[in-house]
Amino acid sequence: ISSGAFLVKNAKDFKLIQLNADYLNSVEDEEIGLPNLVTKSIQTTRRFDALKLYMSLQHIGINGLETIITETLNLTQNIAHVIEEDQRFELANTPSLNAVVFRWVGGNAFNASQLDSFNQQASQALIMKGLANIAKTRYEDKAWLKFTLLNPQTTIEDLKAVLEHIHSEILSLSAQPMEQCA
Repeated sequence: ISSGAFLVKNAKDFKLIQLNADYLNSVEDEEIGLPNLVTKSIQTTRRFDALKLYMSLQHIGINGLETIITETLNLTQNIAHVIEEDQRFELANTPSLNAVVFRWVGGNAFNASQLDSFNQQASQALIMKGLANIAKTRYEDKAWLKFTLLNPQTTIEDLKAVLEHIHSEILSLSAQPMEQCA
């Protein structure tokens, strides 16, 4: 989200970003010594999200970060190919980043509304069972599932297993009377 930082060697240099705003750090409050975070952060009282990036770069370096990003992008392409080849699933589009949008279609036995319901319920069921956290989204007026691949330890086998869980869950849902699935 935000990955900017204003780092200074000497704390007195924070005066370079100092600004008085009555609702944040009035002159009167400063005169009596009331603490505020405005002079400690560009984003005032918001958390320092850039620390995550800074610490990552300190720990693994730019080459390590590049490797992680490259691996997750390759994984994205690989699982997109698996989904595209599997007739039980439909790929929304060829991913260009680390997100893969797809849905279970399972053949021609179900209408669009049923497929939407099955995909949404499968996502919820996998979360409730502690098997996977699959995001849901809408695209072209249909319910879709989404892998957002950020963890460099995720493998293609992990993702294939999640696809099998989705398939099994939807088969279970589709076996129920339709009024229970809606």
